[in-house]
Amino acid sequence: MAVNSFVGNSAPTEINRAGYSAKTEINRSNVSASIDKNREFAAPGEVILDKYEIMDKLGVESGESILYLCKSEDKRYVAKIYCDTPPTDETVLERLGRIDSPYVAQIIERGVFKGLPVEITEFFQNGSLLKLKGRINDNPAMIKRIVSDLNEGLHSLHEAGIIHKDLKPSNIMISDDGKDAVIIDFGISLYVSKEERAVNASSDDLTPEFSAPETFDGIFWEGSDYYSLGMTLLWLAAGETPYEDDSREEIKKKALLYDIRIPQNISNSLAGLIKGLTYLDIKNRNNRDDLNNRWTYEEVKKWLKGMPNPVPPVREGAYTKFPRFVFNEKEYTSLEHLILGMNRYWEKAKEIVLDGSLAKHLHMSNPDISKALEDTVRDSKGKDDDMILFTALYKMNPGMKWFLWKGHTINGHIIRDLYALGMALMDAFRDGGGFRSPTLTEIIEKSVISEYIALTLGTGAPEYSALKSCEDRIATAQNEWELQYGMFILAYQLTGDKTIVYRRKIRPRRDGDELTAIPSDIVFRTTMDIIRYLQHVADSENENEFDRFVDFLGLENENGKFDPQFQAWIFKYNSTKAANI
Repeated sequence: MAVNSFVGNSAPTEINRAGYSAKTEINRSNVSASIDKNREFAAPGEVILDKYEIMDKLGVESGESILYLCKSEDKRYVAKIYCDTPPTDETVLERLGRIDSPYVAQIIERGVFKGLPVEITEFFQNGSLLKLKGRINDNPAMIKRIVSDLNEGLHSLHEAGIIHKDLKPSNIMISDDGKDAVIIDFGISLYVSKEERAVNASSDDLTPEFSAPETFDGIFWEGSDYYSLGMTLLWLAAGETPYEDDSREEIKKKALLYDIRIPQNISNSLAGLIKGLTYLDIKNRNNRDDLNNRWTYEEVKKWLKGMPNPVPPVREGAYTKFPRFVFNEKEYTSLEHLILGMNRYWEKAKEIVLDGSLAKHLHMSNPDISKALEDTVRDSKGKDDDMILFTALYKMNPGMKWFLWKGHTINGHIIRDLYALGMALMDAFRDGGGFRSPTLTEIIEKSVISEYIALTLGTGAPEYSALKSCEDRIATAQNEWELQYGMFILAYQLTGDKTIVYRRKIRPRRDGDELTAIPSDIVFRTTMDIIRYLQHVADSENENEFDRFVDFLGLENENGKFDPQFQAWIFKYNSTKAANI
C-alpha cells in the first residue's frame, strides 16, 4: 500500500500529548550515521516503543526514512523510521507540539527503535490530495474548502515560527470524514523567529516544481510556503504544473524569468488567487501595506470572503486611499469598497458618474482616476448609461478582475467572474428554461462579456475575439435552435466545461420504507461514453429511456441537426469524432 493513500484529519484528532511531551530524547551519538537503506528495519509483529505493533511496510521510501503501518489499542498509526539522523530541527519539533490545529498533523511520539530514530504520526485512511489531480477546477466549493484549511494550517505553522518548506499535494491529507485538508511531513521544516522573518538554508531537498524561486537560492520565509500553495492549487486544478518535464536548473531559470502560465479554462477567481500566491518579486515582503507583494494569510482570507483584492503587480495609483465619500447613505473610505457598492446600487451609481460628482470628489486625491471618469463620460457617444457605468468601474480600478454588472446574483448563482456567468448560462439552458433572468438577457444583448475582456485584458487578447464571435453568433441567430446553440457555445467558452449533461426527471423509488430519488443527471465526457450508454439502454430493452435519450441528443430531428447542447459540445470538443455517433 502506497504512502499517498493516507490522508490527514480535518476534524481535530485526539493527540497523545502526554506521550509527545514525555517523548524519549534521542541520543544522536547512538544513531548510526551510515545505515544500509535497502534492508528491512522492522517486520510485521514487532513492537515499536513498547506499544505500536508493526502491521505492514508502506511501499514508498523517501531515501531518508521508511514508513510502516502499525497499531496500538485497535487504532492505526504510521511509524516513520529514519535511515540516519532525523533532519527535523528540535526547535521545530518542540513548536509543533504547541500547535492545536485541525489542519496540522501532529507527531504523537518519538523515540529510538533498533538504534534508529522513529516518529509515530497519525494514520489517515482517505488518502492525500494526489487523488484530486486535475479535479477541482469545476468545484468552487471544494476549492474554497481546501484553500481555507491550508491557509489556516499554514498560519498556525507560521505563527509558531515554522516554515514547512515542502508543501505539495502528497504532503496534504484528507480527513477521515472527507471534509478537510491537513498538512503533514515536517521532516525538512525550518524554524524562523518573528524578528528574522526569513532564514537561509539548504535548497538541496526541495521539490523543485512546487518551490518558490527564492528558495533555490536558499531563502525561506512564510511567502515561500504560500507560493507552494499556489503551485499545489494549479496542479489540483489543471492536473499539472508548467515544469513537470523540466530539470531543476530549467525550473529555476523559468521560475525566475517568467510568470506562471495558467491554463485558460481555470476560472478568473482561482487564476487570480494563484497569481497572487506565486507573485515573483519579494523585495517588498517586509512591508505588507505594499500591494505589490506575494499573497499570504491576510490576502487569502480576503479572497475567501470575496473582498476586493488587487492581484500584483498593481499599477501605481490604482488602489490609493481617498477621502471618505457618502454614497447611497453609506460612508465609504476605500476605492475598492466604493466600486462594489456602486455595483450593488447600480442606478444610484449611474447618477454620480454621469453628473460628474464622483470625478469632482476624486479630483484632488486621485487625479488620474478623476480624469479617467471624465474621459469615460465624454467619450461615451453611442453607449447607453449602463455601459458607461460598466466602463467607468474598470477605469476607476484597472486591476479589478471581478465581473461587475448590477450586483452579483443571477438565477441563484453568485457572479464574480466569467466562469460563474458561464455556469449560470449553462444551467439556464440545460434546465430547458432558457433565459429566466432579465440581467442575463441584458448581458448577452449588450455584448457586456466582450467589453469586460476588452477592459481587463485588451482587445488583443485571444479571449476577446473568441467571445466576440460567440456574441455575434447569438445576435444573428435566425431561430430558437440557433439561439440555443450559440448560447451553449458561449457557455462552453466561458467555463471550459468539457461535459454534456443528460438531465433526466427525478422519479421516486421505494427502498424498503424509504423513498429515494434516482439521480437526475448523467454526465458524458466523450463520444464513446454516449455510445456506451446508447448501447446499454438498447440492451436493457427500455424503449422509453432509449427514445428519451435519442430525443435528448436530437438524433432524429427533422431539420437534420442535433440538440443544441450536443451540437455545441461536438463543435467545441469532439468535432473530429462526431462521425462515431
